[in-house]
Amino acid sequence: MKRFFALVIALALLLSACGAPQSGDAGESQNSTGSDAAPVAAAPKETREINVMMQYRDAADFVNMKFYKQIEAETNIHPNFTLVNQTDWPTKLNLVFASQELPDVILRGPVDTEMYGVDQKILVPMDDHIDKYMPTYKALLEYDPNMPSLLRASDGNMYYTGWLVPQNISVNGHLFVNKVWLDNVGLKVPTTFQEFENMLIAFRDNDPNKNGKKDDLPFTGTRDSVIDGYLLLLSFWGIPFNSDWIAIDDNNKVYSQLLDPNMRDAMVTLNRWYKEGLIDKESLAQDTTAFDAKVNLAATGSFWRWRMLAMNTDQTVVDQYQCILPVGAEGKTPKLNRYIELPGFGSALTSGTKDVEAACTWLDAQYKFENQMNGYYGEYKEVTENGAVKQYGWLNNSEGKVEFFSTDLNDCPN
Repeated sequence: MKRFFALVIALALLLSACGAPQSGDAGESQNSTGSDAAPVAAAPKETREINVMMQYRDAADFVNMKFYKQIEAETNIHPNFTLVNQTDWPTKLNLVFASQELPDVILRGPVDTEMYGVDQKILVPMDDHIDKYMPTYKALLEYDPNMPSLLRASDGNMYYTGWLVPQNISVNGHLFVNKVWLDNVGLKVPTTFQEFENMLIAFRDNDPNKNGKKDDLPFTGTRDSVIDGYLLLLSFWGIPFNSDWIAIDDNNKVYSQLLDPNMRDAMVTLNRWYKEGLIDKESLAQDTTAFDAKVNLAATGSFWRWRMLAMNTDQTVVDQYQCILPVGAEGKTPKLNRYIELPGFGSALTSGTKDVEAACTWLDAQYKFENQMNGYYGEYKEVTENGAVKQYGWLNNSEGKVEFFSTDLNDCPN
């Protein structure tokens, strides 16, 4: 970015030195060689200001944060921040809306767009403004044809720009089995319910870690998590577990999984597995920290987890496990819970916005790829801490991929 601005400044100086003055300018020189002509400096672009009410994450200095200073330098638009913490946000937002002393931009919400947009008209529709002033954001919406429909209110208008995080991937738990242990007990990867139970029994009885001790955990999990909870085993009976115990069925009807006719059979079997030592007894109470410790030591035969990569797990352990599909109990079709990812609230304009172009330009700049990366991870830097070099931010590595490191939360809003 610094090299970019240096190039722009150098180019501007070159053009101002070489360009001929325009006819009719006050004080122009008619000397054809330009030897006596003073350079004509362009008038500095006037800095515009916008008032931004923002929900902040913690005690970081957002007013002087490097990220927002970079956006200001890029757009020549200065944000006057009113910062409100998460706890006070609903009260402060209602007071501001009631006072009619409205900011130009509401940032990082949340805001009830049906109430304050459709009904009360305090928030303004963004559709035309996006078309006119937000080319970067508009291109992101066009990348996924379904995205605009997810952002529209009941009257068909978009009252906010989105926190565009939906990735159309499974954000729930996946089932893993210890392939090394399977090889050690002479079994193949299970594809049926009976094979899965036989695997648990073999892990319990046949010393799969080959240490001569009966200390092996056939299966472990946590209590209520939809990522690594043991109740995800209910999927074997066609019960898509989530901690709210509420779901939408194949006919688009809302129901509770607790009333599933297969629930009794599932609980009888899980109770038996627990009593027989096929399920780690600590699963009923342990938290994710205790669970991760067992996984990272490869001390368990099977579990549910979001994924193995990028979970601070040693690669040798990652390589030891294989992800498999859930298996169906007799006559049952396995089902897993799947959340519908929706774009959250990013920002909105109010009916008090005085300079719509400035507000939209400032917001649109934050949707540019490099600015998105800088806003979430911060610029790349190396810092010596306790004698060791620690990497922060992000960069494009030698393989042409984006590589991420730690985030300095004082540099960027994350």
